[in-house]
Amino acid sequence: MRDSDLVVRQPIWQRIVLRMLPAVLLLNFMATTITTYAQNQASVIDLLEVEMWPDYDRPSVLVLLTGTLPDDAEFPAIIMVPIPENATINAIARVDESGSMFSDLEVDDSIPGQLTITTMEPTFRVEYYVPYSADGNQRNYTFEWQSDMAVNELMATIQQPSLASEITLSPEAIQVSNRQDGLLYHTLPVQEVPAGEKYSVETSYNMIRPQLSAELLGAQQPAIPSETTGDVGGQESGFNWQIVAAATAFGLALAAGAWLLLGYRQSRRRISKPRPVRRSRAKRASSSTSRSSTGKAKFCHECGQQLTPGDKFCRNCGTAVKGA
Repeated sequence: MRDSDLVVRQPIWQRIVLRMLPAVLLLNFMATTITTYAQNQASVIDLLEVEMWPDYDRPSVLVLLTGTLPDDAEFPAIIMVPIPENATINAIARVDESGSMFSDLEVDDSIPGQLTITTMEPTFRVEYYVPYSADGNQRNYTFEWQSDMAVNELMATIQQPSLASEITLSPEAIQVSNRQDGLLYHTLPVQEVPAGEKYSVETSYNMIRPQLSAELLGAQQPAIPSETTGDVGGQESGFNWQIVAAATAFGLALAAGAWLLLGYRQSRRRISKPRPVRRSRAKRASSSTSRSSTGKAKFCHECGQQLTPGDKFCRNCGTAVKGA
């Protein structure tokens, strides 16, 4: 038997462990990645600025939400923003350090009344239109915010329509100021909103006649600046981190499977069974002769059959016994 035919076999449990180790490491990596990803869901908004512009460029209310996450937020961050189910999205964007807004982020609007945003920036922007109730020239609107995310500071401001003769707010404004556009802005008290609690602002005003502020000012519809990339609405654009994570995990799983299959096939080729040792006729004859000289058992030099003392012919093949 040749030395190359010898195979040192490992115990079965060791071979099983070695084969399963890459898969176990892969599963551990995937679990760690998914857990880390899930932990990045934002639970706190440090500052939420809410601006309401009724009868600005549409006979409805334009709501502008600008939120900033705390300094210790982890990214990519998942933000769940509550919006009215009858809202029409105007823009969704991230805001970088320079103040430029970009819509290249992931947005999921499959849940009614909620936008799920994944962003790499601490500041985000959501703009939407929502109807108000009208009775003649009287307008009424209620803004509501209720979320699982706590808000450390919520700052609400209402833009008074250019032809509104009077406006009533609840809670009452603490400041009224003019801006460069010539319109009045009513600022409400800053308020903390714990997670799960509802914050609301009631707005009521009377129009001298139906007229949009933007028409009188000659202004354009507010939107994200020209630096914005991608779709303004944000729903179809952006870098999808979940798809990337899933594709990466799937690729790693395929690589691990291919590695296991290749290793298994190579190990099958390396393993060979020991060959049975068969003595040639010459060796058997030599053995028979050597044994006869020592007085030990003798064998037929032709077929290898053991001989009985005194045999002159093999009882098996009939060959004459040498030296008989």
